[in-house]
Amino acid sequence: KSLLAIGMTHVEGDFSRGDVIAIRDVSGLEIARGLANYASAEARGEICIVVGPAAAEAVVGDAEVTAQLRAALDSGLSVKDAAEAVAKATGRKRRDVYREALELLAREN
Repeated sequence: KSLLAIGMTHVEGDFSRGDVIAIRDVSGLEIARGLANYASAEARGEICIVVGPAAAEAVVGDAEVTAQLRAALDSGLSVKDAAEAVAKATGRKRRDVYREALELLAREN
């Protein structure tokens, strides 16, 4: 499915082409997630945002989640904080990312 930008009333945050973005209705309720066809700076006028049924997990691969976890842990974040940050960035469930962080640490020890 795709959503025409003609109905957009507001663009919030910075995003690049290909990033997973949330589509919200006028009350702020998230109604969809999808891949941005344009960067936030370009999201004006007659453009189209493509929204697919794939979850963020399908967009962000396991290797990327592991790399983000490693970087977060290396920066000094606790396992809990690293998992929360990576879950937010990737759209994955926090408990799944936390489990992956524990497995990552176990493999390294």
